Amino acid sequence: MSKETPKKLSKKSIITALQGLAYWISYKKILYGGHELNEGALVVEFVCLLNAKLDSEFKINCELQYDKSKFGNERMDMEIIRREDKSQVAIIEFKRHSAGKELINRDMKRLLRAKDSNTLRFLVVTSEEKLPKGYVNEHGIAVRRNVNKEGGFSAKVIRVLKSTGALKSRNKKGKKPSKADNPQEVKNPPKANYCCLIEILP
Repeated sequence: MSKETPKKLSKKSIITALQGLAYWISYKKILYGGHELNEGALVVEFVCLLNAKLDSEFKINCELQYDKSKFGNERMDMEIIRREDKSQVAIIEFKRHSAGKELINRDMKRLLRAKDSNTLRFLVVTSEEKLPKGYVNEHGIAVRRNVNKEGGFSAKVIRVLKSTGALKSRNKKGKKPSKADNPQEVKNPPKANYCCLIEILP
């Protein structure tokens, strides 16, 4: 009897969990409005949400070291493995947009350290109540370009999940824009909490 082909990890489960994380950030902002959530809290909540969506053959591990012989004590935020053979399926790193480009780019490069070339590599960039410039346009929509400007690998924003107020655009007079309105008069979307899913491809 032939062995069943292993299931592929569904990116949809990651996207769904990130949408839940965006809602959770909004909930926490109500409780602690003046304080930015720390990275560890974001990872813990995301793991809980993703666990509810993953197929049973996958398992999440957190804070594991990359190859110690090559990269010292650096740790990944989380990995997804197959329960049966312990093979690595995906690595996910988290970074707040407020950490700055240098630290975000460092995490992008860190994801290239996956042992298996077939491992999916994702960076999640979160932003609380501000546009994560460089990863979305002025309307909060994912940019359609390689966001790694240093070369050597590709980093593309494949989804942007957000939690916000009403997204109905209004012109300067507070009215809904008609087709005849000048699009330049339409205001940007209201404040939102963003979770940008960036895929890193060597």
